[in-house]
Amino acid sequence: MQVADKTSPPPGWFVARFDRDGAYHGATELNLPRLVPQRMAAFDDRDLLIFALDEANRQPQLIRYSMIGQKVHYYFADEEFSRQSRIAVAKGSNPDKGRMELVQLRMSMQNSQFGHFKDAIVLLQRSEGAPLFLAYPDGSVRTVKLPKVEGVEAMSLIPSDDGLYVEYRKLRGIRTDRMRF
Repeated sequence: MQVADKTSPPPGWFVARFDRDGAYHGATELNLPRLVPQRMAAFDDRDLLIFALDEANRQPQLIRYSMIGQKVHYYFADEEFSRQSRIAVAKGSNPDKGRMELVQLRMSMQNSQFGHFKDAIVLLQRSEGAPLFLAYPDGSVRTVKLPKVEGVEAMSLIPSDDGLYVEYRKLRGIRTDRMRF
């Protein structure tokens, strides 16, 4: 009798390609050792911007992934990515701190949003005080501090070729306001 191998291989990540009419043009497996993609966007040259989680080091990574040659370029911002997200925990429960840290990090990354602005891809993390990150095809990244407005938080990006728009929402209530900067 053989003993079943209890370890499973790490998950594989694929990107499927379609044209604007919806015709399928194949899929490519991403070669991302130790990284778990959370968000992706494509540059005009078809390279990908990937916001990925290095689970072993519990570190968010912003990378440019070349579909040709499967090369990875790491972006280094002058500010850290948000690592926290609001998570409700039942009173009296005592969750494992390591697991909670990983869950908060994953949630923070999954609540983020990519948008295009001119030749950059914008990363908005919906965490209090988190800046915008503009990633450029040349490998540079620019940090934009969002204005702090009492009682509201950044909610989403609004696509535009004119300016960079961020939708804010009140922390308590349903009304949303839009700000341009």
